[in-house]
Amino acid sequence: MEKTKKPARILLEDPERIVYQALQTLGLSKGWLAELMDIPESELPHRLNIKELKGCEWYRISNALYLPGESIS
Repeated sequence: MEKTKKPARILLEDPERIVYQALQTLGLSKGWLAELMDIPESELPHRLNIKELKGCEWYRISNALYLPGESIS
């Protein structure tokens, strides 16, 4: 049976850094995130509240948050 990847634990420790890394991995910009959150880029929060992201786009971002080689037991 194939094991499922486990989300990175650091997500809870530093969501801003993780979300920005995920955006970079997906080739997206902070401007894309600001548009997604319906706020001006200059007002992106210092610490992101990841619950503000819309479901389908958060799914795209969250796919970049998995660490290769880790699995759910």
